[in-house]
Amino acid sequence: MEIKEKRAPFLIKYIVGFFTLLVILLILAFVNFQKKSVDNPSILTATEIGFLQKASTIKEVLSRYKDKTIYLSVNDDASTNLTPSTRSFFNKIGGKELAQLSFREAYVGLIENGKFIKEEKAKDRVSLIHKGTKMESPGYEVGSYSLLKTAQQEIKESSRGLHLFITDKQHIIASFSFDFFSEKEPISKGKPIDYHLLNTDIISIKIDKQAYERLSNKRESALRTKILLTGDEDLVSSQIQYKNKQHKAQIRLKGDWTDHLAGEQWSFRVKLKEGDTLDGMRKFSLHHPKTRNYEGEWLFHQILKAEGILHLKYQFVQLQLIIKDGINEQVKNLGLYALEESFDKQLIERNKRREGIILKIDEAPLWQERADFSSKDLDLSELEYIQLANFDNLNVLPYSEKRIRQDSLLFKQFKRGQQLLTAYLQDELLISDVFDVSLLAKYNAICNLLGANHALIWHNHRFYYNPISARLEPIGFDANSIVKEWYFYSYKNAQKDLAYMEAYTQALLEVTKDEYIDRLLNWEGLEEKTSLLQSIYPYHKWEGREILKHNQQILKTYLAPVKSLNIFLKDMDKKHLKVNIENFGRFPVEILALENEGGKKLGKVATNTIIPSNEKQLISLKLDPNFSKQFIAKKFKKTDFSIHSDIDKLRIVYQTIGTTLAQRATIIPWSKNAQLPPGIFTQTSTISQFDFLSIDEEKKLITCQQGVWRLSQPLVIPADYTLLVKAGTRIELTNSLSKIISFSPIRLEGSKEAPIEIYSSTKKGQGIMVFNNQDTSIIDHCKFTNLSNPTTTNWVVTGAVNFYKAPVKITNSTFSDNRSEDALNIINTYFEMENVFFSNTASDAFDGDFVEGSITNCIFNNSGNDAIDVSGSTIKVQQVAITNSGDKGISAGEASTIAAQQVVIKECEIGVASKDQSSIQLNDCWLKNNKLAFTAFQKKSEFGVASISGDAIRMNGNQLDHLIEKGSTFHLNGQLMPVVNKVKERMYGVEFGTSSQ
Repeated sequence: MEIKEKRAPFLIKYIVGFFTLLVILLILAFVNFQKKSVDNPSILTATEIGFLQKASTIKEVLSRYKDKTIYLSVNDDASTNLTPSTRSFFNKIGGKELAQLSFREAYVGLIENGKFIKEEKAKDRVSLIHKGTKMESPGYEVGSYSLLKTAQQEIKESSRGLHLFITDKQHIIASFSFDFFSEKEPISKGKPIDYHLLNTDIISIKIDKQAYERLSNKRESALRTKILLTGDEDLVSSQIQYKNKQHKAQIRLKGDWTDHLAGEQWSFRVKLKEGDTLDGMRKFSLHHPKTRNYEGEWLFHQILKAEGILHLKYQFVQLQLIIKDGINEQVKNLGLYALEESFDKQLIERNKRREGIILKIDEAPLWQERADFSSKDLDLSELEYIQLANFDNLNVLPYSEKRIRQDSLLFKQFKRGQQLLTAYLQDELLISDVFDVSLLAKYNAICNLLGANHALIWHNHRFYYNPISARLEPIGFDANSIVKEWYFYSYKNAQKDLAYMEAYTQALLEVTKDEYIDRLLNWEGLEEKTSLLQSIYPYHKWEGREILKHNQQILKTYLAPVKSLNIFLKDMDKKHLKVNIENFGRFPVEILALENEGGKKLGKVATNTIIPSNEKQLISLKLDPNFSKQFIAKKFKKTDFSIHSDIDKLRIVYQTIGTTLAQRATIIPWSKNAQLPPGIFTQTSTISQFDFLSIDEEKKLITCQQGVWRLSQPLVIPADYTLLVKAGTRIELTNSLSKIISFSPIRLEGSKEAPIEIYSSTKKGQGIMVFNNQDTSIIDHCKFTNLSNPTTTNWVVTGAVNFYKAPVKITNSTFSDNRSEDALNIINTYFEMENVFFSNTASDAFDGDFVEGSITNCIFNNSGNDAIDVSGSTIKVQQVAITNSGDKGISAGEASTIAAQQVVIKECEIGVASKDQSSIQLNDCWLKNNKLAFTAFQKKSEFGVASISGDAIRMNGNQLDHLIEKGSTFHLNGQLMPVVNKVKERMYGVEFGTSSQ
């Protein structure tokens, strides 16, 4: 009892202490919660935006925000034109000092609930403090500004007038400026400051104080030299929050010129860590919309996307910068920013291209040279006379160099792409030897229409090396578009390449059509973006209609100028008229015919008729047999053509290459001496080297005669023909050089009794590649045996038989014992496949990338990997049997859609796999004796979850019926199947399937 009595006071003290501590913690948590709730800025609604955009009087502003706390400050003289009625208004709501404001006085005031509650006025600088917020007025002090400073923000207004700062708790919503010096009843638009935009995503960047100081010091250094030079050593650690998800990242300042560092709205480059992605991007930039000309850059990338040209993700977000100093955090609402994707492999995949290399010209020496010049206080405009850094002497570099060096295939692609681009820059190759001409021409034309000369400056060039076509493709970047232009950039030596110029003029004709302009001006989302930007930046004005119409007219004038030829008479006889023609226009022209002034045809061209821009050529026109009779004049007893009296009646008919608008020019009746450069055209076809080929130039038909033929070298079919192989023909590819490359559609027309065979008995021959055709290739009753994939130095494709941007129909054919990664590879096109048998393929039987088509009544047997493997595609599969696939029977990836009916899949490693935002729908299918029947999961972070839906599905003998990852779905015969975690980690040879290495 004594012991208990002694301990009782101690226990009471302990309990009281515990509850006291608990109360304190609860109070602190409540205060912290209250603080956090206060820290949320106001949401800027559409109504609020509308009011800020509308110029209002000071009375309207005070009425609109009567429930807010309003700070007032005078900068410079603001009292000169204060009318008696305005002074009376201020006096009625308690602003007695403001009502009596005199010439060159400083003034600060505070309004709450529509009434003045505090005022200060003086001849010199004056200030007031309210709840930790300081308002300061310099009055007439030269070069100063009104200053409002809260715990988290500091706002300066340097313009003359009476400034109103609208606040909500600790947040400054907007400011208005009223200049009573210039007007008696001034009006003002509001400038939003601290806010959250309704329906606009917020990105928060959190860094510690030391990292912020590093960025700030780097900025100060750049402001001194007027150039920002950065590298990986400038990266600082950060945390990114976006759409309720946290990302570890590194950031640095971004930009070359210091417009990216104005005020507090700095530009940032962001790299996410550990393979993480944000909206499918691992690297991206954040910058003020002004640095890319507001909505112009967004529209630029939208157009490229619609045209199938590589483009960047580009969107508008609200950016917060949070600076952490111990337990304290300072939040800077930096306002509306542009988020721009950087160059990484995710960009390539999203643009539906095979993994490849992104190239640029090393621009670092250029900016270093400019920074050195500027640091010596020299005029940068004079640097162009002495600069050494230029595109013809700088290196071509890859993005993600470290990753490329570790991958032998990618490094091989880089070397090929680097060699192509370097050879072009050094004038060793033409544009059409290096680039995808149609894509580059369309990109060039779009940039011209938008006034995006900036994107065509050499240090803004970015190119993707397409490993399938072995050509470079442009990637849109840094356009600064929607600018009025009078001179339009093109690519180096473009005018020397007739193939490119023809494609370029055709593209310009398309983009300068009225309906194309109207389509751009009414682009979905453009009005919304414009309204958003103008609400935040009221000084910005969208002038797209005027600019595009202006650029359209200038480009049309370039395409069809009033005069672009000088034509001089060289010689003339009874049969021929020879003229020297100078083309001083911007585009090549084609000479068509000779006419009289009434339009009657009197002659036709006898030789090559295309004259490049800024070149001269001697043209011979064959005269019509009745030419002289057209100039008989009995009244004047004139019986023949006279140069002296009739030359002005003749017209040379011509048109800009790639156009159909005929123009006419007169002939100057004297000669002009000029040295004519020879025209050179390189033909890469090899069809003349094979005597079993017959060529009908009129029909543009190349026919392979029936027989048994052996190829020991490449057979290259040129464009604009058709290759026809007759039934019963056998073509053997005998060695490692033998392959068939066709730039024209092919027709392999075998029969049941006499099939066509293309094979390699030596197992050394390569395969078939068909490129870029609009007409559909036909393959019927053919056998493809023991083939490998076509390759050359630094170029390789994966299929034994390949079709790239070339539609094809394959029927009644077999693919057997092929030694390539894919027996059949079809890319970026439409296809149909019926009654086709695949057997004993080393890897995949059929691989389709970005295709649309159907597979009907086909058999797939003994595939080393997948039987049917598609990515980015939409296909139908019907009446198909798949047996003994080493990996998957049917595989859909990268947002593919497959509809399958009456399919049997048995004895495969995996029956059906749906990955990365793909959808597979099956009906009346049977899966038997597979190791794993169904699986759905997400493999790549830039894509979403996957789904499978199956009705009338029979299954028996499978070791595991389904393995579905959480987030993905599988509906089996109307029932939703259960899900598990980390399915990807069990695939690719770990537990199921084969290794992807």
